[in-house]
Amino acid sequence: MLAQSSSASLSGTVADPSGGVLAGALVQVERPATGAKLETTTGSDGSFTFPILAPGTYRISASQPGFNKGQIDALDLNVNDRRQINIKLELAPRQ
Repeated sequence: MLAQSSSASLSGTVADPSGGVLAGALVQVERPATGAKLETTTGSDGSFTFPILAPGTYRISASQPGFNKGQIDALDLNVNDRRQINIKLELAPRQ
């Protein structure tokens, strides 16, 4: 008998405005209801994954030096969701 999972997963890529992937970008997920936070960095292909997340509402952000922070404020994950999201970061203005 197969056990059912009571978790969700989230994966995706971080890219620049032209669609080029951003290696080494910091990706964070936060569950505001509990204050729980996880973070990872993108691989050489710009990809990230959070393989086991509790169901709930999350805030996802990505950042990389030279770019404005990208954020999704309310992403709902349900049991057994396998969500794929892509985050595009805009160039930061030069100072």
